[in-house]
Amino acid sequence: MKRKRRHLTAEFKAQAVELISTGSPMSQFEAKNFLLTKQKRSKNRLHLKHIFPFFHFSFLLFKFPLYPPMLRAILRNSGIHPRRIRSSLTGWRRYATERASFRKMPGADALPWGRELPILTEWVESSGSLGAYFYQDQLVAQWIHGAKPNRHLDVGSRLDGFIGSLSVFREVEVIDIRPQPRPVRNVSFHQIDLMDELPLQWIESTDSLSCLHTIEHFGLGRYGDPIDAAGHLKGLIQMKRMVKRGGLFYLSTPIGTQRVEFNAHRIFAVDTVLNWFSEGWEIVKFAIIDDQDQVNESVDWRGHTVGENYGCQSGVGIVVARKM
Repeated sequence: MKRKRRHLTAEFKAQAVELISTGSPMSQFEAKNFLLTKQKRSKNRLHLKHIFPFFHFSFLLFKFPLYPPMLRAILRNSGIHPRRIRSSLTGWRRYATERASFRKMPGADALPWGRELPILTEWVESSGSLGAYFYQDQLVAQWIHGAKPNRHLDVGSRLDGFIGSLSVFREVEVIDIRPQPRPVRNVSFHQIDLMDELPLQWIESTDSLSCLHTIEHFGLGRYGDPIDAAGHLKGLIQMKRMVKRGGLFYLSTPIGTQRVEFNAHRIFAVDTVLNWFSEGWEIVKFAIIDDQDQVNESVDWRGHTVGENYGCQSGVGIVVARKM
């Protein structure tokens, strides 16, 4: 049986050359064997760099214990949804049965068999997600289409929802703290942090501005923005400065019992949102999407139900205000 040849790494080859060149009594063969033994011991030694991740993780567990909500959040953010595991296992049984039936059907080999992509849960799901974001995007896009502004700016709204809808019928400029490397037809992008001082060219620069489901995130660090407890107020001030007199501001945010759900978002009481426009602005429309995703396009924002947040705990309030 052939013995496996051992080789010095580049680091230990350099040491061998140095050892021989310094006049060591060792022969070249002896020097190589000596350094091969040293190299093997070095590989087997437990270095600090190997155990540091373990101690780092242990320290994190000590400082930030994995209580159940945090553990669920880590699993969810890693793409693991415990509640879907059961339906996935049920779906796997159905998938295997239907796959076998399909392969036996006449004509099943008409197309080459490619890599398999098992979809295991969509048998029991609806034809699409029609949550608050969908209704909000549809409603505000309809309002802007009717208003026909000369220029429309948006701050932080979803590119794959609201902005996509607007770009079908008009040009829209998007401001976000995050980069957007891909070009989109009818959409131009500006990377700006609105918690900083507003550049002069943006002051009173538009007759139409939207900010849908974004203001509640300012200053929570979720999107890489700096932590700032007053971040939403700083952003709101800057956005108000961007609108010309007579221009419209379309703003939506979660409504309910006022609270911070760090670091996802804030939820504001209805009277808090309305008070943002109490001076220098006229509220033109106020709509809500309640906790059951029912849309009320026009509610009385002066009624007694304002203080009760229209019965919402995690609804959506949509304000359209004109700058006076």
